Amino acid sequence: MRFLVVFTIFFSVYGAASYYVFVRGRWLFPANSAFGGLYLPLFLMVVLAFPAGRFLERAAPNAVTGTLVWLGSFWLAALLYFVLLLAAVDLFRLFARFMGVRSFGAIGVTITGSVLCGLVILLVAGGFANAKKPTLRNLEITVPLRGRPAPNLPNPLVVAVASDIHIGNTMGPEKLGRIVDLLNSTDPDLVLLVGDTVDEDVEPVLKRDFGKTLLRLRSRLGVYAVTGNHEYLGNAEKACRYLADHAVRMLRDDFVNLKGLWIIGREDPSLEWVTGRERLALPALINRARPDGPVILLDHQPFHLEHAAESRVDFQLSGHTHHGQLLPLNFITGKIYEKDWGYLRKDGTQYYVSCGAGTWGTPVRTTSRPEVICVRVRFER
Repeated sequence: MRFLVVFTIFFSVYGAASYYVFVRGRWLFPANSAFGGLYLPLFLMVVLAFPAGRFLERAAPNAVTGTLVWLGSFWLAALLYFVLLLAAVDLFRLFARFMGVRSFGAIGVTITGSVLCGLVILLVAGGFANAKKPTLRNLEITVPLRGRPAPNLPNPLVVAVASDIHIGNTMGPEKLGRIVDLLNSTDPDLVLLVGDTVDEDVEPVLKRDFGKTLLRLRSRLGVYAVTGNHEYLGNAEKACRYLADHAVRMLRDDFVNLKGLWIIGREDPSLEWVTGRERLALPALINRARPDGPVILLDHQPFHLEHAAESRVDFQLSGHTHHGQLLPLNFITGKIYEKDWGYLRKDGTQYYVSCGAGTWGTPVRTTSRPEVICVRVRFER
């Protein structure tokens, strides 16, 4: 039921925004103009490409569905910027009318439309180029032992982290390979994948066998991951099995003791509204693990950060926010989350919320560079 509500809200907003852009686009391409007759069919093609491609690829992923998804994914980014820029133009026209200017004439319309389209193309193309080049960020933290035994591990411990890779149709093996290469370049003791590793449509992942790229990951202590909301938007069990078959151990309300360092992984909250089952409360999970050493917590969505502090977690890793992914959506995520990107220290617990290594929906990023994080964890008596 909740999925139906989310689905309805998304496509209601998508439909309304597309209709607004269509109506305002008629201003530039009137029906009696040279290109007026092509405007409607071309507009419908780009608007319907994304939902049609996503729906069809679940049944039979192929070159046609992949092309539809790619075309529609670029439209998602363009749609946002068309709406924002057209709204700005409409506000300006309203102000001009208030000042007594009734019309800008055909030349003014043509110039305005050309500038607007040019800005959208630049934003989308620049964001696409930006999204293809994940960067490596370095973070050093000190974890006090507080009387606990030190882990029998290198000190500092090198932990390579990636969140929100979104392996799927718009990822491509080349970009996934760059992410894997960045993770390996840190010579990690440990690799952690903090949710949304697989996009909601797992079939393209299976068909194109992206897992063979994941098998290139190198880590002395292994590769561990948790679920994100997008695994649950698709087939979480199939996605998790696929990752497990490719040397990624899933921690689903589960934990592992790595020579005195405890890695605890939580199920994504989406578990509840998709399956009806509740994930374990963090105190119950901590009680089940009974850690006697430092604790790193993987929790995909950075809500209720105080819970980790209350449970005396040393370091929490999260993702999910994408830092908005597209300007100016980062201002919204900044209001929703206590921390939507970067490092935070709160009541003795340290946090890092990643902006993500991949993209969702559209392969475009205009708020930040996608990132892989190299965390050097030093244990201190």
